Amino acid sequence: MTRSAERVTLRFYVRRFFRIYPLSIFCIALVLILRIPSTTSGPADIITPRVVISNLLLIQNLVTKISVLGPMWSLPYEVQMYLVLPALYYLALKKRAVLYLCDLLAFFCGLGFLIAWKSGGHLNLAAYVPCFLSGVLCYSLRDRIRAFLPAALWPPFVLLLISGYCLTNLHGSPKFWIGWIFCLLLGLAINAFYSSTNKPLNATAERIALYSYGMYLLHVPVLYLVFMVLGIRNLVFGPLLFVGLTVVFSFITYHFIESPLIDIGRKLSSSPSHS
Repeated sequence: MTRSAERVTLRFYVRRFFRIYPLSIFCIALVLILRIPSTTSGPADIITPRVVISNLLLIQNLVTKISVLGPMWSLPYEVQMYLVLPALYYLALKKRAVLYLCDLLAFFCGLGFLIAWKSGGHLNLAAYVPCFLSGVLCYSLRDRIRAFLPAALWPPFVLLLISGYCLTNLHGSPKFWIGWIFCLLLGLAINAFYSSTNKPLNATAERIALYSYGMYLLHVPVLYLVFMVLGIRNLVFGPLLFVGLTVVFSFITYHFIESPLIDIGRKLSSSPSHS
């Protein structure tokens, strides 16, 4: 790896750390202090120091298999895949990137089936590597597939894929390889759609994306507050209050936790030692 590539990689890791960890640590502390259950149903998990530490480090999928906050089950997989994202980025820039990535995709699909056979279906991180590689493949195809479908068809297409995935998993537990197929279809299709030119729609989507991490982490505590603590049963007011409070709390945490720490990560990664 060249000196320039090393600097870019280090900058990426520093900025990702300050983007992901501060809010997750805050939410873990919130859940523990207020004794909020990880989900709004089912018995509470036994929270030991080992569970807390693994959650703080976002390695609970490798250690305890217990997330103190339900939605956080997927966060370790995201963080662990970031470890190889810079390498895959440089791979995706190569002339034969598509061939290399298809080989990697085939290898990890085969490895996933082997692990599933040996472990009785418990793949852990291996279950999501093909999904992740489908996204990298999408990036490598960005200059090879020309858009020919209108942007207005993109939301219905995504909803169709989600519906198809749900329908194929109606009976029994979800099958990991079905997820691989749908992620690959999504990755291959993205570049075929034109980008939206609808300014109000784009602005709305941008704001949702800005606060989406807070919504992802905070919606379970808000569910617990609205429906368990406050005990609201009204089918109109309850959901409206839930959505409203989730948006408000996500807005607050973004501007008081996420954004300031993102700025710190940006400044640290732009210092002379990292530039």
